Amino acid sequence: MSTAAFHTVLGCIGLSPAAQDAVVHQGFTAIMDLIVLGKYDVKGNCKIICTEPNPVLISFMQQQMFEAKHYWVKTHSHLGLPTAAAHFIMAIAQEYVVKRMVVDSEEMVASDQEASELPEKFKKQAKWLVFAEAIATYLSQQKGGG
Repeated sequence: MSTAAFHTVLGCIGLSPAAQDAVVHQGFTAIMDLIVLGKYDVKGNCKIICTEPNPVLISFMQQQMFEAKHYWVKTHSHLGLPTAAAHFIMAIAQEYVVKRMVVDSEEMVASDQEASELPEKFKKQAKWLVFAEAIATYLSQQKGGG
């Protein structure tokens, strides 16, 4: 993928030509370069771009779309799906903003919940019902266990 194609993808999410150049100046020249970013790195890169000696404005919505693109690349790469720049359009960006928000809210709920305790080891047959109920309760409180 050429840098020009990456500029097109950045323009698709609303970044100005100056902001596109600033992202490329940060070392990102292709959509797959985004795979190295962590959860908070897009926000950090946007902050750097906005506070450089020659700051470039990246609005909150543009940052959200950039984070959605990052999430899309990570998800598609993980699932073995194509990550060609042409596949990433504004409708997909908006869809992934919502998906990322859902994932973030689920993580917040999970971290806010009190850590459930794993039941003691099953030792006596006479206490099987107590153990079975405790393990069922524990598993239902884990992500994906509902």
